[in-house]
Amino acid sequence: MTTTWILGLDASTPRCVLALGHVAADGRSELVAVDDELDLANQASARLATRIAELLARAGIEARQIGVVGCGRGPGTFTGTRVALATAKGLASGLGCPLLPVSTLAALAWTVDATAGAPTILATLDARRGEVYGALLRCDPAATHETWLAPEGVLTMEELARAVAAQGRPDAVIGRGAAAYPDAIPADWPTTQVVEGPSPQGLWRASVAAYQRGEAGDPSAAEAVYLRKSYAELGLNRPKRVFTKSPFV
Repeated sequence: MTTTWILGLDASTPRCVLALGHVAADGRSELVAVDDELDLANQASARLATRIAELLARAGIEARQIGVVGCGRGPGTFTGTRVALATAKGLASGLGCPLLPVSTLAALAWTVDATAGAPTILATLDARRGEVYGALLRCDPAATHETWLAPEGVLTMEELARAVAAQGRPDAVIGRGAAAYPDAIPADWPTTQVVEGPSPQGLWRASVAAYQRGEAGDPSAAEAVYLRKSYAELGLNRPKRVFTKSPFV
C-alpha cells in the first residue's frame, strides 16, 4: 500500500517540536519519530536543520523520501514562525514536494490526549499586551478530524471566555493564554492544561487532519498567520537596554 512520509515542524511557541511519520492511502497514519525542545538560553528554532537531520536518522529514512513537509504557520511568536516557515519552504522546494500549513492553535488543541468521543477544546496562547490567541475546536481522535467552532482570533481572555461560553462549556482548556488570566476563566470550566505549546503528537494529529483535507500545496504560497502586527510594524520597538558608550573608544 502506498504511504506518504510527512515531516512536521512548529516553532511558533517556546516549545519547538518536530514530528515524522507516514500516512497510508486508506487514511491510516503512524507517528514514527518526534523531537521536543524548549527555548532556553538559545532559541530552539535556530537548530531546526540539525534536529531534522537527527530525526530522519532516528527514523531510518533519507530526506528524499519525504512526501510532504508540514509547518506550524502560527499564530505565535513572530521570529519562531518565520524561521520555521522559511525552513519548511526551503526543504519542500529542495525536495520538490508540497508544503502543508498547519494552525499552531489546532496543533495545540490536538495536544489534549483524548482517546474517545469528540471533545470540544479551547486552545489558547499568550499573545502578551493583555491578550490571547484563541480558538475553539472539536477534535475527533477516531477519525483524525477537526471542526472549528470559533475561528482563530486575538482578544482578551474575558472576551474569549464570553464567546466560548455562548456555545457551552468546553471539555478541555489548554495553553498559556488561559493560564495567564485565571480570573477570566468560569469556575465550572475544566482546569487549564498548562503547556508551553503544541506537543509533537498534537502537531502530528493536526498535520494528518490537514493532509486528509487536501491542504498541502505550493511551498511558495504558504504564509504565516500572525493575527496582528508586530512591535516593529506598530513602531513600538524599544531597545532591550540603555545604550552606553564604551569608555575605551
